[in-house]
This record gives sequence, structure tokens and C-alpha cells, in this order.
Amino acid sequence: MTARQVAELCGVGLKTVHNWATEGLINHFRTPGRHLRFRAGEVVDFLKSCGYDGLEGSVPVGRVLVVAGGESASGLKRALRGASASFVEEPRLGLIQAGRDEPDVIVVDSKSLKKVEASAYLSALAEGVPTATVVWMGRASSCVSPERMLIARDPQAVREALRSL
Repeated sequence: MTARQVAELCGVGLKTVHNWATEGLINHFRTPGRHLRFRAGEVVDFLKSCGYDGLEGSVPVGRVLVVAGGESASGLKRALRGASASFVEEPRLGLIQAGRDEPDVIVVDSKSLKKVEASAYLSALAEGVPTATVVWMGRASSCVSPERMLIARDPQAVREALRSL
């Protein structure tokens, strides 16, 4: 999540969120471009420590990039309704967009990698966007997996995986 998203969720100013991060009150990290980012689960933990309850389903996961086509893309659009998601069908365009937009989560449908080697693709994503969580939709693969990678069988499982972040 961006600092602005956290500020809007908490009903405070952007500077307040930056101060919380500086003072160590809320866990955060910085992108390679030095932008402040927060994991949704840690924002929930922070808000609970401040007395807020019932927030698990309401916290946005941040920016999501989906690399999928056809029926998979349609199912993911329905499953991710309400999330800030962008979709690309072509895996190579997904790499370019991931590098440009630095999404928080990248969902890769294994069927979309028809002519691309999965291990090389996932390694490129991990190197290009090291802060992103990758959700692999399809069967578990023996390919090289990024440090933060989840596996989901179908669009609903992707939705559940994003809720866990």
C-alpha cells in the first residue's frame, strides 16, 4: 500500500503516516525508488493496536498487475473486483509494466506463459520488482520462485491469497 492509501484508510494526513513510519510505529519498506510502502496485513495490525476492529476485509492490497488472458483474465477480473488492478495478456508486456509501475502484487496465470519459460520469467519479475509479491495461478511448478511467491489454483484462490497479504 502507498502512504496515501494508508492515510486515506486511517483518515489522517500524509505527513502523519510518514511520521508514524519514521518513529517506527508502523512497519514499512521502501521501493528501489525510495517510495514508502506498507503491507496490508501490517496496516491491519497497526490499526488493531490503535483500537480498530473488523478491518481484515476492508484493507486494499495496493496495486495489482495481472498477467493473464482469455477465461482466466475474465475470472480474475470478477474475483479482484474492487482492487486496483491492471491487466495485460502478453507476458513480455507484463514485465515492462511491472518495471514501470512497481505493483505491490503481480498475479501470473501459468497458461499465459505459452512460449515463455516460467523460471526465467519469474526470475525476471523477482529481479525487476523485488518488493512485489508474486501470485502464481496454476499448478505448483518446480521453477525458480521469487522470495515472496504464493500459489493459487483459480481466481477465487487468488482472491483469498490477496486477503492474506
